[in-house]
Amino acid sequence: MNAAPASKSITREEYHQRILTTLLYIENNLDADLSLETLADLSYFSPYHFHRIFTSIVGETFKAHIRRARLQRAYNQLIHTDLTILDIALAAHYSTHESFTRSFSQHFGFTPSTLRNTIKANPFTRMNINFEGGRPSLSYIHLFNKEIHVEVSIKNLDPIPVAYLRHIGDYMGVGETFSRLEQTLAQQKLKPNDSISLGIYHDDPDTTETEKLRADICASVSSDFKPFDDIGFQTVPAGKYAVAVHRGPYHKLKETYNAFYGSWLPNSGHTPRNQPPFEIYVTDPATTAPEDLITEIHMPIEG
Repeated sequence: MNAAPASKSITREEYHQRILTTLLYIENNLDADLSLETLADLSYFSPYHFHRIFTSIVGETFKAHIRRARLQRAYNQLIHTDLTILDIALAAHYSTHESFTRSFSQHFGFTPSTLRNTIKANPFTRMNINFEGGRPSLSYIHLFNKEIHVEVSIKNLDPIPVAYLRHIGDYMGVGETFSRLEQTLAQQKLKPNDSISLGIYHDDPDTTETEKLRADICASVSSDFKPFDDIGFQTVPAGKYAVAVHRGPYHKLKETYNAFYGSWLPNSGHTPRNQPPFEIYVTDPATTAPEDLITEIHMPIEG
């Protein structure tokens, strides 16, 4: 990862400038392999946080933005060039004519061949494109400026030794993994009375297929804990964290993440560290109503 420009703090304007630089790079390199690692490196953000910052500021995931940018270019190529539809499809990173046509039709409301044939029949025709209902024009992209309140504090944490189970798949299914971890530790008498339940989430569900999502489901333990079976041991690093409080059901956590990364972070002067965020579950969902649940989202920050 590139080293970020030396600075004690980062302003809202710099957050937006970094994202604008990334957007410009995408526009100028649509033929390139625009991976998460490449774009995060370009913007001087950790891959762990780049996708959330991009989504919260731009209003869509970077993958969705790249896909639309390539489709927008394909639209122009269909009108202004003699490239075959297959060549245009391959340039847009689709492996087949059929997959390109399907995606193009979903985005614009008509097929590539319909567009090309209509323009050939009458070069002065302009298709009536509906850019509402999930098919916005690239010109509609704007930086996220709406202020959304989120309760945030800055904390310096000591290292947290944890036992954990790796969860693969839908994050809404981590409850079963938590139950298995807690039952196993309780049976082995390895869970202290003051144990903390937390989850470390390595992937953003907006940018990763559900079946590939990775999370470490954790319970704090003593530092001399010995891993066994499929239960591992790790230490959540000490350091400075911005902590946002989410009050309510877990399925609404995304709203707090968006406010945290899209509204609070660019105004805070802080930069995230190269470390995934984690959640501490202050209340027990087994004994607490969903609307009363309290979750603390910990964003590791420099400093």
